[in-house]
Amino acid sequence: MKLTDNPDEVCFAIVLLCCSHAGKIRGGIQRFLAMSFDFSVAVTRNHYCCLIDLFGRTGHLAEAADLIAHMPFEPDSLELRCLLGACRTHGNLEHGARVASFVLGLRGEECASSYVFLASIYTHALKI
Repeated sequence: MKLTDNPDEVCFAIVLLCCSHAGKIRGGIQRFLAMSFDFSVAVTRNHYCCLIDLFGRTGHLAEAADLIAHMPFEPDSLELRCLLGACRTHGNLEHGARVASFVLGLRGEECASSYVFLASIYTHALKI
């Protein structure tokens, strides 16, 4: 296998995941934009999930929801459950309830995890 200077979609997914775990919002956004503008790499659903995870981990839930709303394809339960997990982590009942109701309307077979996330959000919100 020959190493090149041109990263592919897998390289960018790894970089975005690293930015997410390190909490590097600016770096993640820059790399996300550079994919298509600087390297002509097609942005996939996985790349959007990494950026949604980055926003979610850092508590930027409104930005994550806005990104989901403006994706070039219909949101899947994967992106929404990523945001729902972030709502649970940050105890955001308002966003969590909205996202959970949307996820529950998408697919019946994946409802169990959404109910668990929502129950966890309510439990966290009720602790005083």
